[in-house]
Amino acid sequence: MKTVDFQNINNVVNARTVARDKLVASGVVDADSTGFILMNIGVKQDKSIGWLCNIDVLKRHFTDIASFPSEMIGKQYAGPTLFIGGDKSNYIPYVKRFIQCS
Repeated sequence: MKTVDFQNINNVVNARTVARDKLVASGVVDADSTGFILMNIGVKQDKSIGWLCNIDVLKRHFTDIASFPSEMIGKQYAGPTLFIGGDKSNYIPYVKRFIQCS
C-alpha cells in the first residue's frame, strides 16, 4: 500500500485503479479481494488523494490485528450485537433504530 504513488492523480476513481493494479501486480492480493482495501482511498483533509487509513500503524500492528485466538475458531455468538458506525461511514448502511434501555 505504501508503494502506491498518488502523485499526478486527480480523482479517486483513477487513484483506486492505479492502487488496484499495483496491489494485484505485487501478488499480495488478487483482483477480487481489492474492493474493501480500495474503499480506504479518498480525498484527505489537505485535499490530496491518498490512503485515508494510517498505513504505518496498520503495518506496525498487523500481527495483532490479523491474529485470532485459536480457541475461538468454530465458535459462534448468538446473542445481541451492537454495530456502531460514523455518520460518514460507507461500511454500515444507515438504518434508523431506537434502542430502549431500562
